[in-house]
Amino acid sequence: MDITTKADIVATTHLQLFIGTLMEQITRINHVGLRIRDLEQSRNFYKKLGFEFIVGPIGPEPIAVMEHPTGININFIINASSDGSATNLLMDITEKHTAFTHIAL
Repeated sequence: MDITTKADIVATTHLQLFIGTLMEQITRINHVGLRIRDLEQSRNFYKKLGFEFIVGPIGPEPIAVMEHPTGININFIINASSDGSATNLLMDITEKHTAFTHIAL
């Protein structure tokens, strides 16, 4: 039997209000991080979609950044395996893992 106390109800209400306020503040995507193997190939592809190269590679990862005129950034994380495998481990194998699979533009 589930017993709900007044404190549980108050805590749940506060959490719902916080989440509601937080959701109202999210107005756009700031950036998407994509792990890549070839920066030049990725730059050329996203340039055709209207993205402009901003900076990179920089940092220990390293990363490079492109920005769309709408303000959305793509952070390329340039550390994908160089094994040359064309298999997409999220989509092309029978076992399904939890992960980000795609973004629609």
